[in-house]
Amino acid sequence: MRFAFEHRGAGQDDREKEASRGNFSLRGNVEGGVVHRLIKKSGGKRMLLERVGEDVNSLRIVSKAYAGKEGELTSVLQYVYQAVLLGERGEKRIAGVLMEIGAAEMRHLQTMGSLITRLGAPPVFTACPPYPVSYYTASCVNYAKETDEMLRADIEAEKASVASYCKMLLALKNPAVTEVIAGILEEERAHLAALCAL
Repeated sequence: MRFAFEHRGAGQDDREKEASRGNFSLRGNVEGGVVHRLIKKSGGKRMLLERVGEDVNSLRIVSKAYAGKEGELTSVLQYVYQAVLLGERGEKRIAGVLMEIGAAEMRHLQTMGSLITRLGAPPVFTACPPYPVSYYTASCVNYAKETDEMLRADIEAEKASVASYCKMLLALKNPAVTEVIAGILEEERAHLAALCAL
């Protein structure tokens, strides 16, 4: 899945440099505020998942990205928490961006759950499915209340996510799983650029 990132406002050159590192583009420069939007350009994860079969080694490599401390479930909950809090405080623009990223992270969570199931484990919310130990806890979420603190935490989390998916790609031997992870990595890089642009 690819995204294009639209930006209107100042600082375009820095964002274009950041965009060159991912598979998305920055478009537009219009007076009056900054508007960010992630736009889905193409799909294909379902077709990639259909080629995945049981594989214990790949399962061990990718499972913590599902519901581990820094996994997709934490990302979903953190972005929703922040978007609700900021929206209620009247910071609608930033809240909207965070909710869009949160929705994309929810798709990643679904993709990772399907991947884990196809690799041979039930998608239980633990860091190492299928074992029913160390269940996920919402204490993994960063509950910062100030906007700057939230954005700093999100940027650090996205950097960690990018690094984690890169590490997975180096360890994976299964081409079908590698393609799924590479697609998620591409989107995480787009999220990072969107956050850096706020």
